[in-house]
Amino acid sequence: MKRAFILGSIFSIGIACLEPYLLMIIQGSGLCADYMVAGAFLSLLVVILIFGILSFIHKKFILSSSEMVLIFFMVSIACVIPSWGFMGNLFGVIAGLKYFATPANNWNNIFINHIKSFFLNTNMQSIIYFYNGYYGKISPSYASWITPLISWFILIFIFYFLSVCISVIFRKQWIENERLIFPLAIVPLEVVKKNNISERIPTIFKNKVFWIGFGIAFFFLSINGVLHYFPIMQPVSFVQMISIFRNTESIIFLISFVIIGFAYFLPTDIAFSLWFFYLLSAIESGWFNISGFSLPGYNEVYAGSSAATSFQGGGAMLILFLFVLWIGRKHLKDVFQKAFGKKKEINDKDEMLSYRTAVFGGLISICLLLFIFHLFGMPFFVSILFIFFVLVIFIGLTRIIAQAGIGFARATVIPPDFTAYSLPPSVVTANGYTALGLQYVWAADIRTQVLTSTIDGLKMNEEAKIKPKIFFFSIIVAIGLSYFFSAWTTIHLGYIHGALNAPNGWFYGSGFPSAVGTFISSKITNPLSKQIIISRLIFVGIGAICMLFLIFMHQTFLWWPLNYIGLPIADSWAIRWAWFSIFLAWIIKIIILRYGGAKIYYKTIPFFIGLILGSIGAMGVWILISVFAGQAVNPILIGVP
Repeated sequence: MKRAFILGSIFSIGIACLEPYLLMIIQGSGLCADYMVAGAFLSLLVVILIFGILSFIHKKFILSSSEMVLIFFMVSIACVIPSWGFMGNLFGVIAGLKYFATPANNWNNIFINHIKSFFLNTNMQSIIYFYNGYYGKISPSYASWITPLISWFILIFIFYFLSVCISVIFRKQWIENERLIFPLAIVPLEVVKKNNISERIPTIFKNKVFWIGFGIAFFFLSINGVLHYFPIMQPVSFVQMISIFRNTESIIFLISFVIIGFAYFLPTDIAFSLWFFYLLSAIESGWFNISGFSLPGYNEVYAGSSAATSFQGGGAMLILFLFVLWIGRKHLKDVFQKAFGKKKEINDKDEMLSYRTAVFGGLISICLLLFIFHLFGMPFFVSILFIFFVLVIFIGLTRIIAQAGIGFARATVIPPDFTAYSLPPSVVTANGYTALGLQYVWAADIRTQVLTSTIDGLKMNEEAKIKPKIFFFSIIVAIGLSYFFSAWTTIHLGYIHGALNAPNGWFYGSGFPSAVGTFISSKITNPLSKQIIISRLIFVGIGAICMLFLIFMHQTFLWWPLNYIGLPIADSWAIRWAWFSIFLAWIIKIIILRYGGAKIYYKTIPFFIGLILGSIGAMGVWILISVFAGQAVNPILIGVP
């Protein structure tokens, strides 16, 4: 495992440096945008190619399946940090708030001057150099970034450790007791599988059906790459939109080979519920639009199509979280009894951490987070409620990914918003709103997280049989390497090229800094009324009641066709883009199972894995071409943009 660990570390550094470069300079598709962790799959393909060639020189270069799993796992953890998971958002706060503060928005007086200095870069000249670029002969100092980067690293590392503890606590219940599907873990396991240890490359790369799927995806996605440089005809469009409800709502039809590939592994009832509940939510939103119905106040940035449907989804997510605790109550009781020494006979030797370490480590992590939130200025009760909603959303999303395997998923209401709209302004206070807004860095655009990557890795380790302690150590190393190398790369590229020239919203005044600044300033200058809060809590209740009904029907009647798992994310931005590809995978699987049976279904699996890897392979090739050409190929290559 030593060389696998070294390779995993090298590729973790590579992805931490490459992702900011792609998004800030090449301005192409990111590798770390979602739970699908395209960067980890691309790294795995590169490793298989290089070591497959080297194995012809000497057999010592043959990698085992377990080694490839460890490499993939480390890079998947590293993928969480460089962009959407944390680092892209971070610079919008530690630099963007001060850069875009003006007398017009009055952010300085409203909240920035009240933030502890160690959470922000206070050197305005350094911030200007970062956004505008530095053109002097002497390199500017990086020292002003050290304090805020270390301060935020402490916060996020504690949260990531809490995530690891949670994954240990739930591992046995989800993987062994409930036997959840984990589609995102199935694919890498199939990719690295070998019939015998002496094979130079994994078995699937010798499968003709796999190469058909790979070739189809690679060919069609590369057409737009060629047409970008040789525009002899219009690019192939993988997206169409249809306006409905008097042009107040749009239905997006996206064909994504990656989403189709992953969705093919879903049970048909789960796939059906995902696209069916989306269409229901679209009808609901459209009816709200044409009828003129809306809740008082406005809908937040990282939400669904309306405030009503957003908090409705939040209520469904809350019930999902409570249901997860309820069905796992026996196991959770055993875990806590083992941790407190009351059931010493319970065996936890195969866990990444002992139950005692996981439970007490999790509790200590929560206490440390409460202390950090206190430094931000968040009142204690608000901190408790915020932590609760963090657990609701992050565990709920992880459960959805484990059960439904959607590479693109996001909650319709995020923890800071859930907390702010659950309490009166007199309880939250101005400092509390400021603290909640700053947590947008890691709790807003939740498209990837350590908890999900860790639990998927533990599922893969069922077959890989890597020592749990190695797994834990690899997480710590991947987090540390990814954080500091992605931070340095982002700062360095900002100094050289100017972050304002980057195309994504992290660095725009109207992007992430505006989302945070507007959230905070609007709550302080225009306090939420009782009417605004109660109206949203009513829809939380509506979503909760609907979710309870769906869970009851699903658990009680075998004939019930709808799975509850699709409701909490039905109105999310990601499902709006992914639903049609999920529908295609569902209908294809229905037809194959009905007319070909299970035998034909298993024979078609390599084809759909080929669709996934062909898409990612095409992305990798055109990224390489873009680097040399100095401009990005900009079609939708792997799914949701």
